[in-house]
Amino acid sequence: MESGVAGYNTKPRVMDLKTGPKELIFRFKGRTAHGKSITGTIKAPNRELALKGLFEERIIVLCLDETDEKSRFSRPMFRIKLPWESNLRDVAVFTRQLSSMYRAGVPLFRAVGILHDQADNADLKSALSMVYLELMKGSTLAASLKDHGKLFSPQYVAMIWAAEKSGTLHTVLEDMADFLEKQDALRHRLQSAMTYPVMIFIASLLVNYFIFSYVMPQFVTIFNNLSIQLPLITRVLMDAVKIFSSPYFWILSVLVLILLFRTTYDLRRIASYRQAIDYYKMQIPVIGEIYRNYIFVNVFRLMSTMMASGMNLGEIMESMSGVSENAFMEKIFGRIGKALRSGKTITHSFLLEGSIFPSLVVSILNVGEESGETDYVLGTLADFYESKFDYAVTNIASLLEPVLIILMGISVAVLVLALFLPLYNMIGNLG
Repeated sequence: MESGVAGYNTKPRVMDLKTGPKELIFRFKGRTAHGKSITGTIKAPNRELALKGLFEERIIVLCLDETDEKSRFSRPMFRIKLPWESNLRDVAVFTRQLSSMYRAGVPLFRAVGILHDQADNADLKSALSMVYLELMKGSTLAASLKDHGKLFSPQYVAMIWAAEKSGTLHTVLEDMADFLEKQDALRHRLQSAMTYPVMIFIASLLVNYFIFSYVMPQFVTIFNNLSIQLPLITRVLMDAVKIFSSPYFWILSVLVLILLFRTTYDLRRIASYRQAIDYYKMQIPVIGEIYRNYIFVNVFRLMSTMMASGMNLGEIMESMSGVSENAFMEKIFGRIGKALRSGKTITHSFLLEGSIFPSLVVSILNVGEESGETDYVLGTLADFYESKFDYAVTNIASLLEPVLIILMGISVAVLVLALFLPLYNMIGNLG
């Protein structure tokens, strides 16, 4: 074993299980029977035998990764994760691959081990290592996933639990993979639609910053040396340059921003404040409708998927925390779940929330409830609001592009006018 961690040392050696012609090298982290932290490597033909060897050494394994040369060079040397990129896509790919391998008859622990070796996402790789160890100890897949909420939501775990209980794990994994892939595609379309307008906005800020920081100060010096009457627009911009050039302005700006972020952070911890802010987000003209459609797509699609897995609708509604990404809607779904548990129908439970849900939603849910096809109509609602979402996002992106370009042109024109109008007047006076 190699040197230990947390201040403990062990004699350097490598464990070797000579049980087959082809051996792999696994790096592990764990604890001894006395509680000392330890790291090291072990040679074994496969992961199962590596774990068996470590258990025989009375080592509690916390992490086990394959580190052989072939595995090392078969993967990219590095992977850049963009700031806005979430773990959703990686979890969707994992779920799809796990579904395919399980359907093909591969045992769960072996499938998770294989997917662990292939994972590039560091968070997912670490989680799968722990999931694999729990599966080897005899835990269910749901129990193994529940401690990794950063990657696997409570709804994900609940669906896996229901699927394992009903014996429909392969079907539920496929449905969950479909849901995650569609959710990721939805986010990707929103990001793609807003990329160009954001780039134009940033370019406009950079142009204005360059003019105010490097061009305007030169003209301010010239104008101060001339005894001419400056136009109002020029005087306003000169005063703005003086303000922006002052270090006190930037110190005050930083302090205000820190105070603003701190206040917002503290207020966001108050449930009533979060609910009020999230409610008013949905009331913003145009943007609010897009936001509501986005929430409806995610919630209705997940509800459809969870119902197809055999879960009770009351339990589903009460487990919607985090799905809508809206504190106000989470409160609404919680109330609907309680109404369903008290014996009310789906239609009645949604009607109790007044105008939060359009009449179309209530009508279609009523049809689904009467026909016994609630999971199907929920999927239909998700598809309907997804089409509305796509249409609205495409339109607003198309509208924003020319508007931003026009605003950028106007700002540059105003700056140029403020700079050259005094010179033009001075030349006119000389003539």
